[in-house]
Amino acid sequence: MRTFEAALMREDAILAEGAVIERLRRRGALLDEHLLAASLVLEEEGREILREIYRSYIDVAAETGLSIIILAPTWKAGTGPCGRTGLDMDMVNSACVGFIREIASEYPPLEGRIFIGGLIGSRGDAYRPDEALPSGEARRYHAPQIEALRDGGVDFVMASTLPSVEEASGIALATGDAGAPLVVSYVARSDGRVLDGTFLGEAVERIDSLGCDPPLFHMANCIHPANFARALGRGDNATLATSGRLIGLQANASRLDPEELDGREELDADDPVRWAGAMAALHGEFGIKVLGGCCGTDETYIRRLAQFLAYC
Repeated sequence: MRTFEAALMREDAILAEGAVIERLRRRGALLDEHLLAASLVLEEEGREILREIYRSYIDVAAETGLSIIILAPTWKAGTGPCGRTGLDMDMVNSACVGFIREIASEYPPLEGRIFIGGLIGSRGDAYRPDEALPSGEARRYHAPQIEALRDGGVDFVMASTLPSVEEASGIALATGDAGAPLVVSYVARSDGRVLDGTFLGEAVERIDSLGCDPPLFHMANCIHPANFARALGRGDNATLATSGRLIGLQANASRLDPEELDGREELDADDPVRWAGAMAALHGEFGIKVLGGCCGTDETYIRRLAQFLAYC
């Protein structure tokens, strides 16, 4: 059994990183319009900025003894964006994964407890389900990046901030073709639905029944933990708490819905202690065991979360 899969079975809680791209934007880092954070890996000044952010999250794991998921900055480093920049996609993805492995190697006590996900996203805008690819096209479009991440040695592929179950299904099929472990994370609203209108429970059922190897687990992101707690009680989501299939959340610091946050210039963020307490409540009540941050979070939020998980 793979190390990450064994950890999922063995460990009561696993941390995930907090915001990366949003933190880069907040500090004025120059991101390529196509590749976003992946572009920073290709030049030394950018690598130093990224290294500081990733270390801030891994330091929390080192302090508390929890395992942690760190995602290679490859969210928009697929065939299309790399082609528009003239860069070789395999090279970009390999460089990003190698960069994260280099940082992880700085923490010998955490050997085997820092899990590296190969991050991919939808082809279009993550907040526009109308831009999502149909399943068959998504399967073809995402396959090259999935294969590049697999060959780069990631522990699993993380398809994150997905607004559409249709595109998620194509990604799941392509990952099955590549023989790579997969985690799927949907953009969720407080009404319990993915942005395309599908209830989270239905989304999980549809992806799990595709006929390929199902994802290791499902999760959500871009939603405040209090809103996510409400979402889990809506519509067809009632069985998620007992299914053991949706067990992760990278939560926003803001209670605003995803569309309200998209493009917002002012930071909207809950108090870190209150946010962390709400995350810990999800862990206790709904069995959410992979817990990290999304928009508005930083190491302060992840540290407070880890303290709740490790000591409460």
